[in-house]
Amino acid sequence: MYKQGDTCPICGSGPLKATKNKEDLEYKGHILSLELTSYSCDVCHESFFDNEEMKANQKTVKDFHRSVDGLLTSDEIKKIRQKYGLSQREFARILGVGEKSFTKYELGLVGQSRGMDNLLRIIDEIPESLTLLKRRMVAKEKDRERIVTTIIDIGNYKFERKKSSYRLEGTKSTENTSNEYQAA
Repeated sequence: MYKQGDTCPICGSGPLKATKNKEDLEYKGHILSLELTSYSCDVCHESFFDNEEMKANQKTVKDFHRSVDGLLTSDEIKKIRQKYGLSQREFARILGVGEKSFTKYELGLVGQSRGMDNLLRIIDEIPESLTLLKRRMVAKEKDRERIVTTIIDIGNYKFERKKSSYRLEGTKSTENTSNEYQAA
């Protein structure tokens, strides 16, 4: 983060001059006023914004859009997750979304869909719905484990090709000739 008087990161010689400007952004008839700080150098005449301040403003703008659209803000989403003592990873798995996507919701980088917003509101107001989603997630994981175990079990058998059909033998041979196929 830069400040008034820092050495210019571009030319390395001039002191930075900070200038605050008010910027009004309009979205669907609503106005958001931001105070932006730009930095300029009298030696190389370059002007730029601070990356950290830009990230913070990006979150402010995205949350403004969410509010205008009637969606939960990033802080409200985070508050719901924390209400249940869940990590981002745990909550994302329960909701059925990617962990990175959920993290971006909370950081204000990406807005959630109306459907995701509705689901979050239901979870916030009806705690039993979270319990139901957790049970469904556990059931799905058990199904996945059972499928993987079945695939591994099948892999222990040798498939033998005879003309246009396959026959499953109960052996555990590792031989593989041109007319025999093994499950991977």
